Amino acid sequence: MFILIASLAAPSLVSAQGMGHQHQQGQQQMQQMQQMEQMVQRMAQMHEQLQGLQHQMGQQMDLMMMQMTPAQHMQHQQMQGMTEALGRMAGQMHTAMMRMVEMTEGPAMQQDAAMHQDMEQLHEHMQGMTEGMESSIEVMQRMHTRMGGGEGGR
Repeated sequence: MFILIASLAAPSLVSAQGMGHQHQQGQQQMQQMQQMEQMVQRMAQMHEQLQGLQHQMGQQMDLMMMQMTPAQHMQHQQMQGMTEALGRMAGQMHTAMMRMVEMTEGPAMQQDAAMHQDMEQLHEHMQGMTEGMESSIEVMQRMHTRMGGGEGGR
């Protein structure tokens, strides 16, 4: 009788363990999705921030054109070009991150463990790029301020 009960309980115990693992895996995937969505939002904000800085620089250039030396004018144009390039990059990274989120939600990711692992690695790389972009924007804003374009000037 004991053997019969034990043999009936064993499959449900294994099944419960499997369900626990699936639940834990589901929670990890949900956390990863939330992190990706936050990263996408951060990148969208950075893109907007760069566009604002670019607009500000354009207005500054128009107002100060007559007062700038040729060297200041050249420096300002270079800074504006860098800001434009970073803005494009932020926009492209935002688009790539949105595609990454779409892929993560797709059925292929749920069925292929190796693909899921690769996506986790890609997510880590994108996280690093996001943090690097944020740091770059901070530096660009300091440079813009030093050039006389922000509050505080030199």
